[in-house]
Amino acid sequence: MDTDVHTRAPRYFWVVWIEKTRMSDMMVAFGLLSLADLLATVRMMPLGIREGNAIADAALHAYGTPGFIAYKLLMVGVILSLVAVIDRRRPLTARTVLLAAIGLMGIITLRHLGIMLVLAQHFGLLVL
Repeated sequence: MDTDVHTRAPRYFWVVWIEKTRMSDMMVAFGLLSLADLLATVRMMPLGIREGNAIADAALHAYGTPGFIAYKLLMVGVILSLVAVIDRRRPLTARTVLLAAIGLMGIITLRHLGIMLVLAQHFGLLVL
């Protein structure tokens, strides 16, 4: 009788999906969502929308828009670098962390879209 069947921990569908997804694809997805966040934030700032991240907001006030952009790009680089380092020893952990970051950036991007739709409707650019 095969004893491995009884000693293995159950595997959930998302573990298989995370393991099979290429790390480079996940990194690109995170980078694109971060870029969307950056562009939306810069576009909405003249309309009175503030940056939600307190550290990024401080960088914006201290160094202006170029400093804000540099800070945001630096943070994306730091996050992707840390995930790459974690991936060397714990690939599943690195992919899980990156998937969580993608999910968070996806929520932030959807929030930006909602704000932009409200602003467009407020300024008469969108009629619903």
